[in-house]
Amino acid sequence: MLDYEENIRLISRFLSRQGEYGYGFAVVLNEGEKDLIQEEIYKLVDFQGVPLKIVQLNTGNQSLLNQLFPAGEASPAHALIINGLSDYLAVRGREGLSEVNHLRESLNHANRAMLFWVDTITLQEIALKAGDLFSQRRFSTAIFEEKRTADTLPAFNPKEFSDLIKPQLNALQEQRKTFLENKIEEFRQLSALDMAQKASTTYQEVFIPLVTLYLEINEPGNAAEILFELASRKLISKGKPSQLLQLAEMMIRVEKYQEALPLLKTAWKQKKIGAREVIFGRVARKMGDVYLQLDNQVQAIQYFKKSLVIFESINRSNPHWIDIQVEMSKIHNQLGDLFKAKKKNDLATTHYQHGLRIREDIARIDQELSN
Repeated sequence: MLDYEENIRLISRFLSRQGEYGYGFAVVLNEGEKDLIQEEIYKLVDFQGVPLKIVQLNTGNQSLLNQLFPAGEASPAHALIINGLSDYLAVRGREGLSEVNHLRESLNHANRAMLFWVDTITLQEIALKAGDLFSQRRFSTAIFEEKRTADTLPAFNPKEFSDLIKPQLNALQEQRKTFLENKIEEFRQLSALDMAQKASTTYQEVFIPLVTLYLEINEPGNAAEILFELASRKLISKGKPSQLLQLAEMMIRVEKYQEALPLLKTAWKQKKIGAREVIFGRVARKMGDVYLQLDNQVQAIQYFKKSLVIFESINRSNPHWIDIQVEMSKIHNQLGDLFKAKKKNDLATTHYQHGLRIREDIARIDQELSN
């Protein structure tokens, strides 16, 4: 784990680098030291001549988006340090976590560098329940362990901390599982009319969270049963592209490729002409993966190429978005393997070389960001 000074330097560099944007998280184990750390970061960023704003989130009715990007803001800061996310999520619960998870694209495309202070429980919850939000951050999470001398406590150990709170997380998961299962049972007992009226809300607030939870606690059989019930009740079409992709990935995890395909097709149909959102790039790539599993190489190639077009478009305007470059590199390798199997060696070589160049670019960007 990096020491205090190194963490402060890395955060300051992330917040002050021109052309840098996106979001990351920081944790301070001794809350009393956060103001001092924040002051040091502010001084270093200000020294670079970069406008930095410190935001305190409130837990009232105002949305997270409106608090971070207020309408009519006269001179938007280049960088933000954001306090209060843990309190905001504690009050808003699952809805708050869902809100911030769905904001991840906006956070990464806001032309600002943003650092969220969170506590350790919130960080664990984000990593467990908002995997996309956590994986798409642009800054590796900084953890400030308590300043210690040789005769005080040993350094913070992430594994020991994880082991310490694991029983609490398991208990919370079990409580949530019981609650959601009871909600689904109540839904099943409704009349046809009431069921139709509540179907959309139940889909969003009960079915999807329960499937996700089943997979988190390694109960794929139960997850598959819920997914089949969703399909039989024709609730799938009510989902947003991100939710349909999530469901499809769940189906794939339990090797239900035929069942995953209509989910992905429904998500793909929601793509507008020219749309280049990351979600549709991932939908297309996942369709390629499914067609590959179903031994339909022609369709697999077609959707891998569609995914590549979207990711390449995004990469042209966001050349430092490493996650996108990783996706592109993997797709080129998959296309290389497919064309090699078809004895089209020239095409295979071209894609392998593209994939190699992208991996070299990733290594270069990593080196630049670490300097």
